[in-house]
Amino acid sequence: MPREAIATVLFMGVVFGWFWGCLSLVLWSANERIPPLVIAPLWLTAEVASRLAMHPYLAGAIACGAIGLVPAAILLALARARGA
Repeated sequence: MPREAIATVLFMGVVFGWFWGCLSLVLWSANERIPPLVIAPLWLTAEVASRLAMHPYLAGAIACGAIGLVPAAILLALARARGA
């Protein structure tokens, strides 16, 4: 698999995580009874920010980026295992 494709998939994963984080914040602020899976980035951000002394925006960016990066990395590992 070309390096450009790997970089694109990882970048799309991070952007998806950031989008999910922003969307979860908007949805939670509109309705507090939203399902927990939808607001998972908010919980992860709260856990990261409470354990480390960092700005909440930076903690949110890191947590949401990781949420998107993990599935993208798994997808790339599966593609490599299949030989694609």
